[in-house]
Amino acid sequence: MTLPGKKDRDRPILGRALKIGELFAILAIICVLAMVLLPTLALAPTHGALSCQNNLKQIGICLMMYAVENGGAYPRMHGDEAFGTAGNLPLSCCDYMGCTADSGIDICDDADLTFDMRAMFPDYFADIRYLVCPLDTAADELTDPLRRLYSVDPDVCPYAGQPTDGDLSYFYLGWFLDKVGKDAPTVPANTIGLLGTDPVNAQVAGLLAAILPVLGDRTILNDGILDEDVVIPPDIVRAAGGGPIGNGNTNTLFRLRENLTQYAGGEGVDSGAIEPAKIPVMFDRIPVQGGTYHHPGRSCYVLYLDGHADLAKYRAPFSPARTFTPFVNLLQ
Repeated sequence: MTLPGKKDRDRPILGRALKIGELFAILAIICVLAMVLLPTLALAPTHGALSCQNNLKQIGICLMMYAVENGGAYPRMHGDEAFGTAGNLPLSCCDYMGCTADSGIDICDDADLTFDMRAMFPDYFADIRYLVCPLDTAADELTDPLRRLYSVDPDVCPYAGQPTDGDLSYFYLGWFLDKVGKDAPTVPANTIGLLGTDPVNAQVAGLLAAILPVLGDRTILNDGILDEDVVIPPDIVRAAGGGPIGNGNTNTLFRLRENLTQYAGGEGVDSGAIEPAKIPVMFDRIPVQGGTYHHPGRSCYVLYLDGHADLAKYRAPFSPARTFTPFVNLLQ
């Protein structure tokens, strides 16, 4: 004897209409899955964020290629523009009329905190699009955000195609920074000319105190320090309690290179003191006060010396936003 409705119960669910109880059960499962997955999806990087991260990885490969062919040394900071330094051409870019950028833009208005384009472009770094983070709102406002050079007829610009605003989206300094975590030594802000006495990172303060006098003066005549190891000024060391606030057990900041312990092991930098996976090489540009970060929550992507790039949140052991924001007016 066949019971009423048994034939329907034997049929697969997809082959018959759903009953109210079954429908509610499926809806409940969907709701539970949504509660579990939506927070994870909200935290997942967007396509633009992944592109910013991949840009840094590609730049890291180019920097490593440069180091391989240059004795392990990474390029120096770009610093002041130097168009036309060969032969009898002027040493100040503003005097050389063979090169120009977009009409009305002063191509010599500031020093670039990126790697030295004269050393990298185009042999090691031909695709300058990697210098623009897709989430950089400043880039959206400009036709040519990197302000590339072109020749002014009848002169021929020897640097045609080179960007003059290479630090639009990312900062590159060119020295080892191994004491930039949240527990690193600090000095009062007014030690380096900032207002107030709030604590700021001592190592960054020492580096900027040494190099800022030669940046932004529109000449490369005094930019040689950008290619050297930097001794932190004594007043910064004293303000930090006597040091050491340089790399390892020193008051010196060494230029970026593949193997610092081999290069400076006899100068107080012990083996293992410098971990490549923790040494920042390049990171998202820090905006001026009131500006917009590329990523939510003042998070910044960071390229490390071992070649990996990762998102550093504001409370991470190393946060570019936390470490460099006090200095941002000096860096612009």
